[in-house]
Amino acid sequence: MLGKNLKYIGHIERCERFISNKMLIKILELWKLQPEEFYKFPPYKF
Repeated sequence: MLGKNLKYIGHIERCERFISNKMLIKILELWKLQPEEFYKFPPYKF
């Protein structure tokens, strides 16, 4: 769906490569998310 091979996606998941803005936009469109929804994390508890 993203037009990339699994090796590239694996590098992104393991933080071995940076994700491009273009790829991030494709993911947000695919998942039908707004950027603020994508970056919303639960509160950190100490």
